[in-house]
Amino acid sequence: QGTGSHLKSDLITMSAKTGTAKEDYFKKDTKAKYLSSIAGYFPADNPRYSCIVYIGKPTQKGYYGGQVAGPVFKEIAEKCFVSKLAVANAINKGPRPMLDDNQLPGLDAGYRVDFEVLFDELKIEYQEKDEEDWVILMPKEKEVHLEKRKIEPRKVPNVMGMGAKDAVYLLETCGLEVVLKGHGKVIEQSITPGASLQPYRKIYIRLG
Repeated sequence: QGTGSHLKSDLITMSAKTGTAKEDYFKKDTKAKYLSSIAGYFPADNPRYSCIVYIGKPTQKGYYGGQVAGPVFKEIAEKCFVSKLAVANAINKGPRPMLDDNQLPGLDAGYRVDFEVLFDELKIEYQEKDEEDWVILMPKEKEVHLEKRKIEPRKVPNVMGMGAKDAVYLLETCGLEVVLKGHGKVIEQSITPGASLQPYRKIYIRLG
């Protein structure tokens, strides 16, 4: 029944105390500035996490802790809840399924070490053709092959199938200004892979 009762979540129980403080309390001639906060833990019945949210000099949606810091606390709690592995069965729980083109993407490229860490964690068998930094993932019947994605010096790299992080890193390393559009993996790049870098300064990539 407290001031934060409107923050009740349908996903997770939370216990918290809101706080509202006024800066320069004794300076009556200055415009009031506030500090909004909330501190608590969740789930309330079996605490796993504690969290403090502090917002100085809020400018929108009031200044009380329950109005300003409370919604942030709630969003953090809900995101922690839905990101827990217990919410859904892990894909490597139980017998490992056969790997085929319907279970893994047909085109997925990126940094080799990132793939190795992921596959080791999920206990997915993989085979490396060599130890190149950049690879393309090729799903086979019982394992994944990491095959070389050739990056030639002074040539525009092929970033098709890469996520934004890897694609931008590679292209900017080559001296190109990158303009991104969309989300997901690269499905189109404005400069043909393998073209000479010399005449280009900017490249557009589309993700989907």
